[in-house]
Amino acid sequence: MSSAIEDLHEALFGFRPAKAGTAYERLSAVVLATLGWENVVHDTTDHSEGKLAGHQLDVTGRHPSGEIMRLVVEAKDWDEVVGQDTLDYLVGVLAQVEADAATVMTTKGFTAGAIAVAVDKDIALLRLRPFDPDNPDAYVKSITFTLEPVGSVYSDWNVEVLPDADLPSGTVFQIAASGEDRLLHPDGSPAETFQEVIKAQKTTLQEGGYTRRAEFPDGRLLGTISGDHVPIGALTWTERVLKSRGHSTTVERPGEPKLVLEQLNEKGEVEHGRVVVDVDLFAWDIDNDGNVTQRGPLTGEAGVGP
Repeated sequence: MSSAIEDLHEALFGFRPAKAGTAYERLSAVVLATLGWENVVHDTTDHSEGKLAGHQLDVTGRHPSGEIMRLVVEAKDWDEVVGQDTLDYLVGVLAQVEADAATVMTTKGFTAGAIAVAVDKDIALLRLRPFDPDNPDAYVKSITFTLEPVGSVYSDWNVEVLPDADLPSGTVFQIAASGEDRLLHPDGSPAETFQEVIKAQKTTLQEGGYTRRAEFPDGRLLGTISGDHVPIGALTWTERVLKSRGHSTTVERPGEPKLVLEQLNEKGEVEHGRVVVDVDLFAWDIDNDGNVTQRGPLTGEAGVGP
């Protein structure tokens, strides 16, 4: 079909397959490996135990979790959408071979009939196509993070003593407390820490000064330096939110986009997708037996799919 597929295959492997569609099948196998699938093999013939018929399978692989021991991939490098007959054929093959799951990978898409069969039989529908630099879609190649640490300073603490507190006139008390020190319930049992009181009232990360107030309808006991406890109904304080100078870091995916892999939903629409870059593709080779093998370093963590 697409010369872009054949060009990419030649760049990866140094030749163009003579048989039409083989380049796409081999690229499909390599893409499966880049996604983290294991034991990926291109072009195998299945002879299930006790059965005479053999079935040619474009690509097979195993999920690293062991959830899918054998995935069968039917690869179609066509200029038109895949029809129901292809899905019907695959359903028949699955009944004959030992496979746990199946997917069809193509360049254009699927007819409504093909989608219906795929939904009924739980077959994943994938679109693998050349990346179009003039229409890059919504795929992310680089992300810039800007870190702006935010901190708070607390001051102007004030204690509202309960109106019916039995304190001598003119009583003066001093308080020294850390964030881990606790208030007490009226019965003397432990209540919130000062840190928890502050956290419960924190409502913004915007710079500025804010008056905070924590009320205790059932009252609290506040410890003093002298060891006495004062019954209080509320605490108030001022919070000054300060933001440090931001620092930006850009994380860029190495390599240039070459392919786009998209999983389609029951409406034939893109459910999720990703770009496949050249450095990931160059990390893999295919031996004479069709096994996809690693030939170079991987550039990042593989995201297993579909």
